[in-house]
Amino acid sequence: MKRARYQFGCLQRKPRAKGPDVWVLRYRQAQPDGSNRLHSVLVGSVEKYSTEGEAWKAAEVLRLSLNPDNVHQLVVSLGALLDRYIAEDLPERNSTARFYVAWLNRYVRPKWGEYPLSEVKPFAVEQWLKSLPLAPKSKAHIRSLMHILFNCAMRWGLLEVQANPMSLVRVKDCSKRRREPRVLTALEFLQLLRQLSDPCRTMSILAMCLGLRVSEVVGLQWGDFDWERLQVMVQRSVVFGVVGEVKTRYSKKRMPLDPALAEVLFRYQRGTAPEAKPK
Repeated sequence: MKRARYQFGCLQRKPRAKGPDVWVLRYRQAQPDGSNRLHSVLVGSVEKYSTEGEAWKAAEVLRLSLNPDNVHQLVVSLGALLDRYIAEDLPERNSTARFYVAWLNRYVRPKWGEYPLSEVKPFAVEQWLKSLPLAPKSKAHIRSLMHILFNCAMRWGLLEVQANPMSLVRVKDCSKRRREPRVLTALEFLQLLRQLSDPCRTMSILAMCLGLRVSEVVGLQWGDFDWERLQVMVQRSVVFGVVGEVKTRYSKKRMPLDPALAEVLFRYQRGTAPEAKPK
Protein backbone atom coordinates (compact mmCIF):
# COMPACT_ATOMS: atom_id res chain seq x y z
CA MET A 1 0.00 0.00 0.00
CA LYS A 2 1.41 3.37 -0.99
CA ARG A 3 1.99 5.65 1.97
CA ALA A 4 0.27 9.03 1.80
CA ARG A 5 2.72 11.91 1.62
CA TYR A 6 2.34 15.00 3.75
CA GLN A 7 0.71 17.78 1.75
CA PHE A 8 2.38 21.12 2.48
CA GLY A 9 0.79 22.67 -0.59
CA CYS A 10 1.80 25.95 -2.17
CA LEU A 11 0.30 29.36 -1.56
CA GLN A 12 -0.57 31.59 -4.50
CA ARG A 13 -2.02 35.06 -4.82
CA LYS A 14 -4.78 35.15 -7.42
CA PRO A 15 -6.51 38.20 -8.93
CA ARG A 16 -10.29 38.35 -9.18
CA ALA A 17 -12.46 40.09 -11.74
CA LYS A 18 -14.20 41.95 -8.94
CA GLY A 19 -12.85 42.68 -5.50
CA PRO A 20 -9.39 42.28 -3.97
CA ASP A 21 -6.92 39.51 -4.77
CA VAL A 22 -7.21 36.28 -2.80
CA TRP A 23 -4.77 33.74 -1.35
CA VAL A 24 -5.27 30.19 -2.60
CA LEU A 25 -3.70 27.00 -1.21
CA ARG A 26 -2.97 24.50 -3.99
CA TYR A 27 -2.22 20.82 -3.30
CA ARG A 28 -2.24 17.44 -5.04
CA GLN A 29 -4.56 14.60 -4.06
CA ALA A 30 -3.94 10.98 -4.99
CA GLN A 31 -6.64 9.31 -7.11
CA PRO A 32 -7.68 5.62 -7.08
CA ASP A 33 -5.88 5.05 -10.39
CA GLY A 34 -2.57 6.23 -8.92
CA SER A 35 -2.58 9.64 -10.57
CA ASN A 36 -2.61 12.98 -8.77
CA ARG A 37 -5.19 15.71 -9.18
CA LEU A 38 -4.50 19.35 -8.38
CA HIS A 39 -6.95 21.00 -5.99
CA SER A 40 -7.33 24.54 -4.69
CA VAL A 41 -8.73 25.87 -1.41
CA LEU A 42 -9.54 29.53 -0.79
CA VAL A 43 -7.65 30.89 2.23
CA GLY A 44 -8.90 34.48 2.23
CA SER A 45 -8.54 37.88 0.62
CA VAL A 46 -5.48 40.11 0.76
CA GLU A 47 -7.60 42.56 2.73
CA LYS A 48 -7.90 39.96 5.49
CA TYR A 49 -4.33 38.63 5.17
CA SER A 50 -2.13 41.44 3.90
CA THR A 51 1.14 39.47 3.82
CA GLU A 52 2.09 35.99 2.66
CA GLY A 53 3.19 35.15 6.20
CA GLU A 54 -0.27 35.91 7.56
CA ALA A 55 -1.85 33.84 4.79
CA TRP A 56 0.41 30.86 5.60
CA LYS A 57 -0.68 31.00 9.23
CA ALA A 58 -4.32 30.99 8.15
CA ALA A 59 -3.63 28.10 5.76
CA GLU A 60 -2.12 25.99 8.55
CA VAL A 61 -5.53 24.84 9.78
CA LEU A 62 -6.43 23.82 6.20
CA ARG A 63 -3.25 21.76 5.96
CA LEU A 64 -4.26 19.89 9.10
CA SER A 65 -7.51 18.85 7.42
CA LEU A 66 -5.66 17.78 4.27
CA ASN A 67 -3.29 15.51 6.24
CA PRO A 68 -5.34 13.67 8.89
CA ASP A 69 -2.91 10.71 8.83
CA ASN A 70 0.29 12.75 8.83
CA VAL A 71 -0.25 15.56 11.32
CA HIS A 72 2.72 14.35 13.39
CA GLN A 73 4.99 15.57 10.58
CA LEU A 74 3.99 19.18 11.24
CA VAL A 75 4.62 21.37 14.29
CA VAL A 76 1.09 22.50 15.07
CA SER A 77 0.57 25.84 16.79
CA LEU A 78 -2.16 26.45 19.31
CA GLY A 79 -3.48 29.14 16.97
CA ALA A 80 -4.03 26.57 14.21
CA LEU A 81 -5.74 24.26 16.67
CA LEU A 82 -7.94 27.14 17.81
CA ASP A 83 -8.93 27.94 14.21
CA ARG A 84 -9.90 24.34 13.53
CA TYR A 85 -11.88 24.15 16.77
CA ILE A 86 -13.82 27.30 15.87
CA ALA A 87 -14.47 25.99 12.36
CA GLU A 88 -15.49 22.44 13.30
CA ASP A 89 -16.23 21.84 16.97
CA LEU A 90 -17.93 24.80 18.65
CA PRO A 91 -21.05 24.09 20.75
CA GLU A 92 -24.30 24.28 18.80
CA ARG A 93 -25.90 26.73 21.23
CA ASN A 94 -25.36 30.19 19.73
CA SER A 95 -24.76 32.06 22.99
CA THR A 96 -22.21 29.49 24.19
CA ALA A 97 -20.38 29.51 20.85
CA ARG A 98 -20.15 33.32 20.84
CA PHE A 99 -18.87 33.32 24.41
CA TYR A 100 -16.19 30.73 23.56
CA VAL A 101 -15.00 32.55 20.43
CA ALA A 102 -14.85 35.92 22.21
CA TRP A 103 -12.79 34.61 25.12
CA LEU A 104 -10.49 32.51 22.95
CA ASN A 105 -9.73 35.40 20.62
CA ARG A 106 -9.37 37.97 23.39
CA TYR A 107 -7.20 36.04 25.82
CA VAL A 108 -5.87 32.71 24.51
CA ARG A 109 -4.90 33.58 20.94
CA PRO A 110 -2.82 36.73 21.68
CA LYS A 111 -0.76 34.95 24.33
CA TRP A 112 -0.48 31.37 23.04
CA GLY A 113 -1.44 31.46 19.36
CA GLU A 114 2.16 31.29 18.08
CA TYR A 115 3.25 28.54 20.50
CA PRO A 116 3.59 24.93 19.31
CA LEU A 117 1.21 22.72 21.28
CA SER A 118 4.11 20.86 22.88
CA GLU A 119 5.44 24.13 24.35
CA VAL A 120 2.23 25.20 26.11
CA LYS A 121 3.19 24.07 29.61
CA PRO A 122 0.79 23.84 32.59
CA PHE A 123 2.90 25.94 34.98
CA ALA A 124 3.36 28.70 32.38
CA VAL A 125 -0.40 28.76 31.77
CA GLU A 126 -1.04 28.88 35.53
CA GLN A 127 1.32 31.85 35.98
CA TRP A 128 -0.26 33.63 33.01
CA LEU A 129 -3.74 33.18 34.45
CA LYS A 130 -2.54 34.64 37.75
CA SER A 131 -1.41 37.78 35.92
CA LEU A 132 -4.76 38.43 34.24
CA PRO A 133 -6.90 41.18 35.85
CA LEU A 134 -9.94 38.90 35.97
CA ALA A 135 -12.10 37.29 38.61
CA PRO A 136 -11.09 33.73 39.60
CA LYS A 137 -14.23 32.35 37.99
CA SER A 138 -13.33 34.01 34.67
CA LYS A 139 -9.82 32.55 34.87
CA ALA A 140 -11.37 29.13 35.47
CA HIS A 141 -13.47 29.59 32.32
CA ILE A 142 -10.31 30.27 30.29
CA ARG A 143 -8.60 27.20 31.75
CA SER A 144 -11.67 25.11 30.83
CA LEU A 145 -11.53 26.39 27.25
CA MET A 146 -7.86 25.45 26.97
CA HIS A 147 -8.71 22.03 28.41
CA ILE A 148 -11.29 21.62 25.63
CA LEU A 149 -8.71 22.63 23.00
CA PHE A 150 -6.19 20.04 24.18
CA ASN A 151 -8.87 17.35 24.24
CA CYS A 152 -9.60 18.19 20.60
CA ALA A 153 -5.89 18.08 19.76
CA MET A 154 -5.64 14.52 21.10
CA ARG A 155 -8.86 13.43 19.41
CA TRP A 156 -7.64 14.77 16.06
CA GLY A 157 -4.24 13.16 16.45
CA LEU A 158 -2.34 16.43 16.80
CA LEU A 159 -0.97 15.27 20.17
CA GLU A 160 -0.26 11.87 21.63
CA VAL A 161 -3.18 10.63 23.73
CA GLN A 162 -2.25 11.36 27.33
CA ALA A 163 -3.53 13.09 30.45
CA ASN A 164 -4.72 16.56 29.47
CA PRO A 165 -1.93 18.95 30.58
CA MET A 166 -4.47 21.67 31.39
CA SER A 167 -5.78 19.43 34.19
CA LEU A 168 -2.64 20.40 36.12
CA VAL A 169 -3.39 24.13 35.92
CA ARG A 170 -4.71 25.48 39.23
CA VAL A 171 -6.93 28.53 39.69
CA LYS A 172 -7.32 29.62 43.31
CA ASP A 173 -10.69 30.62 44.73
CA CYS A 174 -12.46 29.97 41.43
CA SER A 175 -15.65 29.00 43.29
CA LYS A 176 -15.72 32.17 45.40
CA ARG A 177 -17.67 35.26 44.38
CA ARG A 178 -15.93 38.62 44.38
CA ARG A 179 -19.06 40.15 45.85
CA GLU A 180 -22.44 38.92 46.95
CA PRO A 181 -25.40 39.44 44.59
CA ARG A 182 -27.56 42.47 45.38
CA VAL A 183 -31.03 41.26 46.35
CA LEU A 184 -33.80 43.84 45.95
CA THR A 185 -36.50 44.21 48.56
CA ALA A 186 -40.14 44.42 47.46
CA LEU A 187 -40.07 48.19 48.03
CA GLU A 188 -36.89 48.60 45.97
CA PHE A 189 -38.40 46.56 43.14
CA LEU A 190 -41.48 48.81 43.11
CA GLN A 191 -39.21 51.86 43.00
CA LEU A 192 -37.37 50.31 40.06
CA LEU A 193 -40.63 49.69 38.19
CA ARG A 194 -41.53 53.38 38.49
CA GLN A 195 -38.40 54.20 36.49
CA LEU A 196 -39.18 51.74 33.69
CA SER A 197 -41.48 52.06 30.71
CA ASP A 198 -42.94 49.22 28.66
CA PRO A 199 -41.98 46.76 27.40
CA CYS A 200 -39.15 46.66 29.98
CA ARG A 201 -41.57 47.21 32.87
CA THR A 202 -43.80 44.25 32.00
CA MET A 203 -40.76 42.08 31.19
CA SER A 204 -39.30 42.85 34.63
CA ILE A 205 -42.55 41.91 36.37
CA LEU A 206 -42.70 38.65 34.42
CA ALA A 207 -39.06 37.77 35.16
CA MET A 208 -39.46 38.56 38.86
CA CYS A 209 -42.70 36.60 39.32
CA LEU A 210 -41.65 33.50 37.35
CA GLY A 211 -37.88 33.54 37.91
CA LEU A 212 -37.13 33.45 34.18
CA ARG A 213 -33.86 34.33 32.49
CA VAL A 214 -33.89 37.45 30.31
CA SER A 215 -33.36 35.26 27.23
CA GLU A 216 -36.46 33.23 28.16
CA VAL A 217 -38.60 36.32 28.68
CA VAL A 218 -37.56 37.68 25.28
CA GLY A 219 -38.35 34.29 23.72
CA LEU A 220 -41.98 34.23 24.89
CA GLN A 221 -44.79 34.60 22.37
CA TRP A 222 -48.46 35.27 23.01
CA GLY A 223 -49.26 31.80 21.72
CA ASP A 224 -47.34 30.38 24.68
CA PHE A 225 -49.99 31.67 27.11
CA ASP A 226 -53.09 29.71 28.06
CA TRP A 227 -55.42 32.25 29.66
CA GLU A 228 -58.11 29.71 30.49
CA ARG A 229 -55.78 27.46 32.49
CA LEU A 230 -53.58 30.38 33.63
CA GLN A 231 -50.39 28.78 32.33
CA VAL A 232 -47.42 29.74 30.17
CA MET A 233 -45.15 27.37 28.25
CA VAL A 234 -41.44 28.33 28.38
CA GLN A 235 -39.94 26.65 25.32
CA ARG A 236 -37.44 28.97 23.59
CA SER A 237 -34.88 31.66 24.27
CA VAL A 238 -33.43 34.57 22.30
CA VAL A 239 -29.73 35.40 22.65
CA PHE A 240 -28.02 38.05 20.49
CA GLY A 241 -31.13 38.09 18.31
CA VAL A 242 -30.98 34.36 17.58
CA VAL A 243 -33.95 32.17 18.56
CA GLY A 244 -32.89 28.87 20.11
CA GLU A 245 -33.59 26.28 22.76
CA VAL A 246 -33.76 27.15 26.45
CA LYS A 247 -30.51 26.76 28.37
CA THR A 248 -31.31 23.41 30.04
CA ARG A 249 -33.94 20.74 29.55
CA TYR A 250 -35.32 21.60 32.99
CA SER A 251 -35.99 25.16 31.81
CA LYS A 252 -38.46 23.93 29.19
CA LYS A 253 -41.65 23.63 31.18
CA ARG A 254 -45.21 24.78 31.71
CA MET A 255 -45.56 27.30 34.53
CA PRO A 256 -48.65 28.51 36.41
CA LEU A 257 -49.67 32.16 36.25
CA ASP A 258 -50.95 34.02 39.27
CA PRO A 259 -54.28 35.72 38.41
CA ALA A 260 -52.82 39.15 39.21
CA LEU A 261 -49.83 38.51 36.90
CA ALA A 262 -52.14 37.17 34.19
CA GLU A 263 -54.20 40.37 34.39
CA VAL A 264 -51.06 42.52 33.96
CA LEU A 265 -50.02 40.49 30.90
CA PHE A 266 -53.50 40.34 29.42
CA ARG A 267 -53.89 44.12 29.78
CA TYR A 268 -50.50 44.65 28.14
CA GLN A 269 -51.47 42.38 25.25
CA ARG A 270 -54.74 44.22 24.63
CA GLY A 271 -52.84 47.49 24.43
CA THR A 272 -49.97 46.33 22.21
CA ALA A 273 -51.05 43.25 20.24
CA PRO A 274 -54.85 42.92 20.25
CA GLU A 275 -54.70 40.80 17.10
CA ALA A 276 -52.55 38.14 18.80
CA LYS A 277 -54.30 34.81 19.21
CA PRO A 278 -53.49 33.18 22.53
CA LYS A 279 -54.41 29.59 23.22
